[in-house]
Amino acid sequence: MSMLMKQWFLLLCFVTLFCFQTLTCAQARLHPDEGAVLRKIVQKMNATLEKDFTEEDPCQSRRLPIYDISKTDNQNNTIICNHTDTQGFSHITHIFLKSASLPGMLPPEFANLTFLQTIDLTRNCLSGTLPKEWTSLHLLNTISLTANLLTGEIPREWGNFANLTYLSLEANQLSGTIPEELGNLNLTDLILSSNQFFGSLPAALAKMKGLKDFIVSDNSFNGIVPEFIGEWIDLKRLEMYSSGLKGPIPAAVFDLGNLKDLCVEISDLFAYWNFKERISDMPGPDFKFPNLSNINNMENLVLRNLNMSGSIRNDIWQIGNTIDLSFNKFGGEINGNILTPSADFTFLSGNKLTGNIPDSFLRTENYIDFSYNRFAPLSSCPDNSKLNMYRSFSSENTTNGCPIRPSCRNYYRSLHINCGGEDVIINNTWYEGDKFPHTGKGAVLNYNRETKWGFISTGDFMDDKQKYDDAYTLSTDSTSSMKFQKLYFTARVTPLFLTYYAYCMEKGNYTVNLHFAEILFRDDEVPFHKVGRRIFDIYIQESLAKKDFNIKEAANGTGKEIIISFNATVTDNNNLEIRLYWAGKGTTVVPERGYYGPLISAISVCPGFTTNCDGEKQLCYSEPAKTNNLPIVIGVVTSVLFLILCVAGFFCWKRNSGHKNTRERDNIPSADWYWSDLKGLDLQTGTFTYRQLKAATNNFGHANKIGEGGFGSVYKAFDLQEKENLLEIVDPKLEHEFDKEEAERMIKVALLCSNASPELRPTMSEVVSMLEAQTIVQEVISDPSIYGDDLRLKSLKGHFQQMMQEQNSSGGQSSNCFSDKIGLGSSTKTAHDLYSVNSESIRNLTSEHDLYPANSETT
Repeated sequence: MSMLMKQWFLLLCFVTLFCFQTLTCAQARLHPDEGAVLRKIVQKMNATLEKDFTEEDPCQSRRLPIYDISKTDNQNNTIICNHTDTQGFSHITHIFLKSASLPGMLPPEFANLTFLQTIDLTRNCLSGTLPKEWTSLHLLNTISLTANLLTGEIPREWGNFANLTYLSLEANQLSGTIPEELGNLNLTDLILSSNQFFGSLPAALAKMKGLKDFIVSDNSFNGIVPEFIGEWIDLKRLEMYSSGLKGPIPAAVFDLGNLKDLCVEISDLFAYWNFKERISDMPGPDFKFPNLSNINNMENLVLRNLNMSGSIRNDIWQIGNTIDLSFNKFGGEINGNILTPSADFTFLSGNKLTGNIPDSFLRTENYIDFSYNRFAPLSSCPDNSKLNMYRSFSSENTTNGCPIRPSCRNYYRSLHINCGGEDVIINNTWYEGDKFPHTGKGAVLNYNRETKWGFISTGDFMDDKQKYDDAYTLSTDSTSSMKFQKLYFTARVTPLFLTYYAYCMEKGNYTVNLHFAEILFRDDEVPFHKVGRRIFDIYIQESLAKKDFNIKEAANGTGKEIIISFNATVTDNNNLEIRLYWAGKGTTVVPERGYYGPLISAISVCPGFTTNCDGEKQLCYSEPAKTNNLPIVIGVVTSVLFLILCVAGFFCWKRNSGHKNTRERDNIPSADWYWSDLKGLDLQTGTFTYRQLKAATNNFGHANKIGEGGFGSVYKAFDLQEKENLLEIVDPKLEHEFDKEEAERMIKVALLCSNASPELRPTMSEVVSMLEAQTIVQEVISDPSIYGDDLRLKSLKGHFQQMMQEQNSSGGQSSNCFSDKIGLGSSTKTAHDLYSVNSESIRNLTSEHDLYPANSETT
């Protein structure tokens, strides 16, 4: 019986405890006065209530019942009511409305929520100024207004917050100087980056002894980095990318024992930086690598573009996540006894490092960028895709590096790249894609298309919490409003710098067209994306061409294309480099933290200084300018050559008609005679004697004619295309020592140029583009044979016969080849108008080597 009573007693205790817990955990309703305040706040932020608070109490539902206009899954709508008064009502203590795209004004009415401790309105579209009224909130410890559209200055009154410890005003449009009164706050976090603050940092900030995070990147401060930063002994994170402050960094900063993240860059220096050599008269003195007392605990060390010199300390290789010493003056060798660096990402680009690269560095599984240095050349390139060794060696040859570039078979005059995407054809122009399985991700990319160009990409998107993601290319399906949609489906991005390089370019002047469209910060898709700002610098041929370029501003909105043109000159090294560099400016928190850096959609490079490379009629074309191993193919020439041959044939026939070779003109010679006349042809191009033309076409025979050009008939090849055996026309003497694909392409182009319909013949720019394989060669759509015998030879042979009769009746005397107007087809130009005469070539009118230099531009 006692045992049964004990069990009942325990059961009663359990039920009582459960009921009591249920009663005490039930959230009390929001105080009516705060409900009225909250309605005003909702109205001020231009939001709309789904339900009245009588239907859904914010304290009980733990959310503000407003319609969701964010168009994103990442929004945070949370209301926390952790204070209950003696009357049994709840009071709001924390309010989170993050990534909600609220479009209204920043409400001063928050000041009437007297128990408020946290205001977090990150990633909205709120405008207005910072309310002075908020300083009456004595319990407020956290303010985050990151990524909004706020303007004005920080009120001096904001130095009166009693308990504020966290203040983030990042990514707004605030300006003015930092008030000294801010030094009165006991802040642990002060984040002011991506605004328009100017002036010096007030000395009163030195009083913030408990500061742990100080982030002031992307501003317009002036003066040097203040010494008092070295007095913040609790500091863990210091970020000063493009803050406007000048170096050097005080030595005391490097002695801070708790420092984990030190990220500093002075962007003004980079404007003077030349990848071949730094000049000496830049702002800020040189300084050596300092001691780092907290090297074992440091996670990220970014000392970029700071005019640092000397050798690199051996102990920094212990840093765990990122080492970035890019664009300084570090020289000397890397200690060969160093083990593999611990850092996931090491960026040494743009220094003067010499000597051998340690084997441990070459075998590492981590990312290392050695580009633009002076290391000793390697005997062979390492098989390691995580290394970037572009222009990393001491050779004067600027193309020296790994992977080794293929030798130049041709020299080109144009370049078309679809950045971040696959091959596409735009207006008959082939844009080569740069996206392949191994080029989409990785903090160090070095890709060579092995045609005539490649690219390198360097940098890690810090703070994105993803080390090995696929964030280096972007894509969108919203390009319907753009002219060349396929070029803007994709884009390539980089967190540090991106270089596209072209080699085997012909020496001369070029127009470089860079295609941009902001496809990430699409405010038509997610409203708060309008807050995002992408800012970077553009370098052409190692010179600053455009500083602080903002795609959205240039295109007057997001999701709109813009083409920016630059002039460039290719010198004797036959190289062209286009570099996009992130100098630390622009937002880094939209759409999430870790999104920033240069973006590009496509590249067009065209000969000459002209901006009309990408119109409906492509003025930009690709033409091999020089060749090292041009296949010599008899009969495989463009229409230009055929026209020259025909006209040259007229002249030579007329000139030779009264001389000893009259028999050859009137009688059909033997095959042996034909081949004997063709023996001297070999590498000859441009002009031919009448005898050679006659032999090559079997006396302008029916079987050898392929169509009608603008000046007459064109011979040999169409039947072979029908039989899919075009290469039969190639001179057998070449055997297999030629590029079959190139030869077939040339034959097909010749067929197109001989089309019977002038409207269907390609233009000169289209011809050269097809010859360079930048444009697909279209199939011939008309058979010249359909026009019959009359149209084949009537015009040409009839004219020959008339001229022969005239010359026979005049006693066999040859007339002046250049005094008569000879009508060919519809042309009314004289032979003298079309071709310049070499006076040496007319001294012996009977010579079969009389050549007439032709100006190809007349075609």
